[in-house]
Amino acid sequence: DGVVEAVNKATLSAQTGGRVLELPFDVNDYVHAGDVVVRFTDVEQQSGRRQAEAASRAAEAADREAQLAFERATELIGKKLIAQSAYDQAVARRDAARAAFEAARAGVREAGEQVDYTVIRAPYSGILTERHVAVGETVRPGQPLVSGLSLAQLRVTVDVPQGDLEAVRAHAKAAI
Repeated sequence: DGVVEAVNKATLSAQTGGRVLELPFDVNDYVHAGDVVVRFTDVEQQSGRRQAEAASRAAEAADREAQLAFERATELIGKKLIAQSAYDQAVARRDAARAAFEAARAGVREAGEQVDYTVIRAPYSGILTERHVAVGETVRPGQPLVSGLSLAQLRVTVDVPQGDLEAVRAHAKAAI
């Protein structure tokens, strides 16, 4: 006796919080790889992305201003019209502004990912085996949403009797 099981089976979990807006497939439905299987509301995530984009624009402006101040300080230090400490401060402000701008750009990427996490797609084609949530429920990160499996690759798990084990090892295969 043996058990036939799917090689690829997964339970998809939420990576962000939200309210379930759409569950287009039901249990035993066939889904294609990339199909949307769960969609959340994305109001908070969209707001977070807009805030991150605004912070990035502000950081970019500060970076431009610091770069211009640095260029002016470079000209003035070359003509010996400012102290070395004033030049050093311009360098430090430029470097800090550049780092803040990079951090703000990373924040925009992260906020964009949070928006993307509100749409859950099937990782491979297969059958939806279980729904762990319903439309209207609020979910939190890590909460299971749906489970499914692919019938593209299957394996059979069997218990081989001790007496037949040596023959299977000698031929490195068995027929089922």
